[in-house]
Amino acid sequence: LRASSGGKDVVAALDARGKALFASADKAFGEYVSAMGAFVYEVYIDGTIRSAMSLATETALTTAREEDLEAFPRFVASATSLEDVAAPRRVSAAALAMVSTATPAEKAALEKTQRTWESYENADVALYEYVFGPKQGPERVEAARRVALETRRAKECAPPSASGE
Repeated sequence: LRASSGGKDVVAALDARGKALFASADKAFGEYVSAMGAFVYEVYIDGTIRSAMSLATETALTTAREEDLEAFPRFVASATSLEDVAAPRRVSAAALAMVSTATPAEKAALEKTQRTWESYENADVALYEYVFGPKQGPERVEAARRVALETRRAKECAPPSASGE
């Protein structure tokens, strides 16, 4: 597993099914990180900064995941309405739609980020539902987690910027 010490702590506390769900989410996350790095690399393909930008993107994503894993044992699903779930999805879809691609390779790389994101989001939600759903309610856990993830995706799918903005 690629997880930090927080991730190792999470895994140690899980039963066999939970460990399998964690491994699935971790694998899906790794594919998402790779896709995002590849997209950023493609955007900067003609510049010497391409590797640095790709690595910076991958590092930022991994850091956010490590923070999630550190907070995992303390997760509490907030009350979330259907509109609460729909709003960040609209925002992330709008953010994704605002990304312009200059080449077919960029477009393909961007589309791959979305496919891998969806796989990761579903795997992550399944893990949270399994672990926290029995006590907090599976629908409540799913809704709260999707809001958090879609809010993050809206920020992550913005066009890459060398200025860091």
